[in-house]
Amino acid sequence: MKTDLECVPCIIKQTINTLKISGCSNKLSKKVVSELL
Repeated sequence: MKTDLECVPCIIKQTINTLKISGCSNKLSKKVVSELL
């Protein structure tokens, strides 16, 4: 389980980067991250 918890920030960071590349706004990316958490 420890490995999974350590991977969470990486997944969130990767998701945000993908959203930025897609041209999504910061508000939308924050909303997506909050839904993931």
